[in-house]
Amino acid sequence: MSATDAKGTAFTHIPVIDISPLFSDDIEARRKAAAEMAEAASKVGFLYVKGHNIPRPMIETLEKRAADFFAKPLDEKMDLYIGKSRAHRGYVPTGEEGFYSAGNPAKVDKKEAFDLSVEL
Repeated sequence: MSATDAKGTAFTHIPVIDISPLFSDDIEARRKAAAEMAEAASKVGFLYVKGHNIPRPMIETLEKRAADFFAKPLDEKMDLYIGKSRAHRGYVPTGEEGFYSAGNPAKVDKKEAFDLSVEL
């Protein structure tokens, strides 16, 4: 993760974290994997994981469904707009979020997203 800090300095690669220790009985190995995830999330903001044991066909199905959803017309995606959710889940259109830094106005975020979580 070189050249990254909490101020958002550019990074040179996306961290790849092996999470297989999280499924073991070795508490120290689990702590190490968790610490690596925390560092990547706090310094880069995202990461790749390996060792998750999710079957490849399931990943391919998810990728296809995501591509199909984001290819829909905006009005269809807005039916699931995050602003309609009481639990902050749903579609986030391009420009909805911004990047903020001290003394600088927000820069419009150019991504669209779908925020989801386990329902409690």
